[in-house]
Order: sequence, then structure tokens, then C-alpha cells
Amino acid sequence: MNDHIDYIENAHDFDARQFTPEEVEQLGKQLLSDTTSLEDKKKALGILAHRGDLQAYNFLKCYAEKPDAGLEEWSKLALGECHLFLHADLDGDDEGFKIYTGVGKNNNMLRVYYLVLPHEGRTFDTWQQDIIRKEMTWIANDLKCEAVEWFDCQAHYVALSVLLPATLSVGDYIDTAIAACNVFGDFVMPEYYAGSGIPDAKEIEEIINIVRYGQDYDRENNTDLMITLKKILQSSNLKVVAEEMFLHHKTIVSRKQRIENILETSLDTFDVRFNIAIALHLLQFRC
Repeated sequence: MNDHIDYIENAHDFDARQFTPEEVEQLGKQLLSDTTSLEDKKKALGILAHRGDLQAYNFLKCYAEKPDAGLEEWSKLALGECHLFLHADLDGDDEGFKIYTGVGKNNNMLRVYYLVLPHEGRTFDTWQQDIIRKEMTWIANDLKCEAVEWFDCQAHYVALSVLLPATLSVGDYIDTAIAACNVFGDFVMPEYYAGSGIPDAKEIEEIINIVRYGQDYDRENNTDLMITLKKILQSSNLKVVAEEMFLHHKTIVSRKQRIENILETSLDTFDVRFNIAIALHLLQFRC
């Protein structure tokens, strides 16, 4: 708790926007260097947190994987703040859901894993898989994406990895691509999955069930509401929460409603979210 207060009181003393990209690069290198003092690393964490761009986010994410002893809380809070600033800059509209992880070679592209499905009771034929590859590649080129990195074409799903421009939302690409495929016979479900990581075989099966059956599957499988609550407190965008948890957006909406019913309060106000976050933080120190 003292580290949390220390961060709040001391990490906001600089105008991060006054630093050039070259200076931000230098701060990032200092943060990752073993020879930099802890005080200088605190300064770098505070500046990078409020810089709120992909360049700063990448340094903070790298540092968070192995922070210095005594700066674990600072690292976690700085990464969270940068994520929120980046979220605000890229996503002023909740419906323009965007992913904030995995950059391409030009450092301005966002790597997104997609999974699309055939309609229930159907599978993808070889010719349909070919159309998906061609149309989704063509749409990616048309929307100035850096690349479609790969396809994983199976009978019951097609997965792909795409590097999107930071200004392009997840929905802008995949909705357009699905519509282009369905010109040839309406064989791709309009619902889809998008995430920043590559799920394993077991996770793919769960994703398929959730995309197909939504909140009914979630309810029957007694999913963990506490994990969802913590994720919701970290981000005001439920679609970002869904992406981070490998779940469909509608599933997170359903869980949020169940949590609010249990707590008998809305999670939409700042005061409530703040008080719950503090309570959960203190809960870690219970004997």
C-alpha cells in the first residue's frame, strides 16, 4: 500500500508530452538498464506511464516482465496508466474496439488474432477456406494493414493473425472481411473472436462455444466472477476486457450484470469502482 501511495504522490511531476520520441527512447533504455538508479527508474516510469503511446507502452511492458526489487508496484501501476492513456487516445468510442498489444516491424501496427466460424451445424469446405484467405488478405491490403501473418484453416474454424494500423479498429477490419467472404454464399458467422494472444487447442474450443452460445455457456460453466470484476476495474471498455480474457463481448456484459446484482450497485461510477478496487487491494493483506 505504501508503494501505491508513493507512486500516486510522485509519479505525476512531469509533463510527458514535452519529451521527443528520441528522449522517450532514451528513457526506455535507462529503465531497462541494470546501471540506472532506482530513483531515475521511478522518474522514467512516471514519464513513460503518462506518455501513453505504443513506444512507451512497449518499454513498460518489457520492464514489467522483470521489474527491480522494490519497484514491482510502480511497474504495475505505470503499465496500467499507460494502457489507460493509450486506450483513451485510440478509442474514444466503445464500439471502435481496439487492441493495444503486439506491434509490427514499423512499431505502429497492432497484432490481432482473429477466429471466425461457419454457421452452426456446418463446416468450412476447402473452397470456402480459399475464399477466406483471399478476401481477408485483400481487405487487409485495402485497409493498409502491414500484413496477414498467417492463416490456420480448419473445418470448424479459421484463425489468422493480422497487423492492423493503430488507427483501425478490430471491427473495421473483420466486419468488412466477413462481409466480403459472405458475398460468395453467406457461410461465415458475423460473430467472431479477436484477441492479442494465440489460444491453445483447449482455449479454442471454449472460444468456439462462447462465440456460438454466448452467456448461456458462460452461466452453465460457473465462470469466475472475481477475475472478471478485477478486469472490469482495470478498464472501462468491456470489449477490451473480453479480448484480454479470451471471451465474447456479450459474455462480459452478462457477467457484469451478474456482479452488479450480487453487489447491489452499478460498476459504472468512478467512486464505486475506486472503493471496490481499494477493498480488493486490502483483501490481499488479510491474515
